[in-house]
Amino acid sequence: YEFHKSSPTIVFYQDKIIQVVRYINYYLDPNGFYKSKNENGDLIYTNYDGWNWNTTTVDSIGDVGEHASLVLDRFDKPHIAYYDSTNENLKYAHYDGSNWTNITVDSYGDVGKFASIDVSTNVNPHIAYRDETNTNLKYAYYNGSSWINMTLDGNWQGVDNVGEYVSLQLDSGNWPHIAYYNATAGDLMYMYNDGSMWHKHTAHSTNNVGMHASIALDSNDLPQFVHYNMQFQNLMYTTFDGTNWTTEPVDSVGRVGENCTIVIDSNDLPHVAYVDRDNGGVIKYGHKNQSWELSEIDEEGEFISIDVDTQNRAHFSYYDLSDQDLRYLSHSGANVDQITQSITFNQAWGGIGLALDSQDVPHVAYQNLNILQFLLLF
Repeated sequence: YEFHKSSPTIVFYQDKIIQVVRYINYYLDPNGFYKSKNENGDLIYTNYDGWNWNTTTVDSIGDVGEHASLVLDRFDKPHIAYYDSTNENLKYAHYDGSNWTNITVDSYGDVGKFASIDVSTNVNPHIAYRDETNTNLKYAYYNGSSWINMTLDGNWQGVDNVGEYVSLQLDSGNWPHIAYYNATAGDLMYMYNDGSMWHKHTAHSTNNVGMHASIALDSNDLPQFVHYNMQFQNLMYTTFDGTNWTTEPVDSVGRVGENCTIVIDSNDLPHVAYVDRDNGGVIKYGHKNQSWELSEIDEEGEFISIDVDTQNRAHFSYYDLSDQDLRYLSHSGANVDQITQSITFNQAWGGIGLALDSQDVPHVAYQNLNILQFLLLF
């Protein structure tokens, strides 16, 4: 069995003293030994060269890598936004072709969960994220010389609870569009900047909707969303044509729709991936033409990321829970690669990002937990 302690450094067992040097929690193993378990996450990045996955540890200082969000710039260089759990900060990393650089973008309170990143055509990053301290939605961008941080929605001291399940994409003019969840009202929210001011809309408000929100923009910079209906436990699809909002169910058979994600192809058609909880955690894929076509792509998974290639074929990356590995699945369904084996992650929100470059090469950012165990002798 396992039990947790937060501060003591001395443990008593059968009237004997055990000195605990470093631990987060400890447990009695099947052989009767007390062990301590310490978990620290690393931010990992990998890409595929056609033969092998080339993996780099981007950041390993403290417990980092949750809520990892990946985007490639116009030169196919990776940019990653992620959460530093140790310091409760928003961090950003990028690769310039020679070296990785990572910095703290925001450290005011507990900030950085649900990070979502995009990069402008002039290679300036934009990040939307959650302010956990004040339960607000925040946004940060680099203007070419410095970072600018701002609160977009919510009230100070947690009067409104907004900003979870954030998803951001820049339009053709490099202006941000953001989807997020309003937990106070149970609504799917949408904010965008038109170059002169911010606009806020309630995209959908029937039942408790908007969890696991994901946004994608079509060729006219109009938004499409997928999100989870908590009340009826199904996957919803919401669109805006510039005047009217439309919402329809994608899948309503069982408890479906958590960890949903959307991407739009060159024909402005949506591709989505999500989890089917009532079917053992099956990962499902949906593609809409005239109607939704749904299929199962793997028997069990978590934290799915999706992208489409230059031929509008879907690609996926996700954690496989049963085999404890990180997987990449190509469009055919026949090419399933184990990116790495024996992986562990924060199951509250591990975070994973997949992006295909201009040559359809997959790039993935993710968190991997290092579990350190110490045998305690007495």
